Amino acid sequence: MARFGLATLCGGATGAVLLLTTPARAFELVVPWLIAGAAVLLLLSPRIVAARGAAPRRGPALPLSVFGVAVYTGYFGAGAGVALLAIMAVMIPEPLARVNAVKNVASGFSNAVAALLFTALGFVAWEAAAPLAAGLLAGGALGPRIVRVLPAGLMRWIVAAAALGLAASLAVDAYR
Repeated sequence: MARFGLATLCGGATGAVLLLTTPARAFELVVPWLIAGAAVLLLLSPRIVAARGAAPRRGPALPLSVFGVAVYTGYFGAGAGVALLAIMAVMIPEPLARVNAVKNVASGFSNAVAALLFTALGFVAWEAAAPLAAGLLAGGALGPRIVRVLPAGLMRWIVAAAALGLAASLAVDAYR
């Protein structure tokens, strides 16, 4: 986890700064495709791992990929957990439940640093923050329990289906 901490903190901060300094329209057009791609990668991850063999434990590919998703998390966030889970499922040779736990901590770092920046700069819509916090707490409490009992294949399909639904919804909004 230590090797992801710096990548997620820096990525989350970078994404937050990008959100505050760039026009959102171009990114809104790309987001549905990123989420759909992550869903497909998650579904294909067992085949990719089987074809490639064990992932290298060292090297820049995983931290750089985590940084990229953390930038996206700090910028927009929707579907970022799926993207991070998909990348980690391909690159970390551990059971999906354990990879999901690492993903939760890593995405927590990038979300926390972005939230701190938005709060410090006065860009928080507090009326929206309360329902999001409630969902975060409920998901944080229930998610690990569910992940421990669901078969990995079923969990992959459920997460991918939810991600594809989110991608479709965001595409409808972006391409109206």
